[in-house]
Amino acid sequence: MHVLLYGGTFDPIHNGHLITSRAAREVLHADQVLLIPAWVSPLKKGEPPTATPQQRLEMIRFAIGNDSDFAVDDCEILRGTQARPSYTIDTLEALQQTRPADRFTLLLGADQLAKFHAWHRTGDILKTVAIALMGRPGAALDAGLNSVQSTLGDAVAQRLRDAFLPTPLIEISATSIRARVRAGLPISHLVPEGVARCIAEQGLYQDR
Repeated sequence: MHVLLYGGTFDPIHNGHLITSRAAREVLHADQVLLIPAWVSPLKKGEPPTATPQQRLEMIRFAIGNDSDFAVDDCEILRGTQARPSYTIDTLEALQQTRPADRFTLLLGADQLAKFHAWHRTGDILKTVAIALMGRPGAALDAGLNSVQSTLGDAVAQRLRDAFLPTPLIEISATSIRARVRAGLPISHLVPEGVARCIAEQGLYQDR
């Protein structure tokens, strides 16, 4: 099975996540997108998620329902309960051990390019897994690739340029969704129905 690995905070998961990753699956003819919510991103330790890891995991499960194109793995959340960072390379190595028959491709957003060199064991990530690059609204691809070129070298920059996918640019962000909730504005057009219901029922993203 060819599986696309899509990690993130997902605070909350929204239609943009689902639309772009589904498009990536179709372009790459992959079998499934595996969503992997982080406990706390190592590069965002000063900006912890608003929803708890369990709430974010629950919203992902509501979002994907019984759609066989998607699955969710809570390995990084479980790792976080052990006071360990959510490092992508740890997840990749664990998946290769537990699912040796599967082939994995890591989905990387263009907004991550400028800080990709700061990821834990970036070199090992590049050796371990194929990468597919998705565009992001407001993220300048050339500037991001220039950053990769200056920090990781020409070969890595060219590899990522060649891995760019023609996925749609969806103008939805988790930040704007949280702001709309605080302002009492509707979000039903931005997130799956189950996610909107979960946010409302649990009072997520309201002013404290």
